Amino acid sequence: MKTNEKLARRLRKARLATGLNTTQVGAAIGCSESTVVKWEKEGRLPTNPNIRAAYLTKIGLAPADEVTA
Repeated sequence: MKTNEKLARRLRKARLATGLNTTQVGAAIGCSESTVVKWEKEGRLPTNPNIRAAYLTKIGLAPADEVTA
């Protein structure tokens, strides 16, 4: 699968701005740390709409906004 580098950078930058690490984000939204790392490395978002919204909210991005590259 091709990495969406622009989105990957945006997701990581947003998370870092919150001061949270991937373990903290994963625990807060019910996912493993490795899953959060994968999303950030591959520039992908969760397919489950509830997890997607929780993830985007936790890292400081508005889930109502279209988050794309």
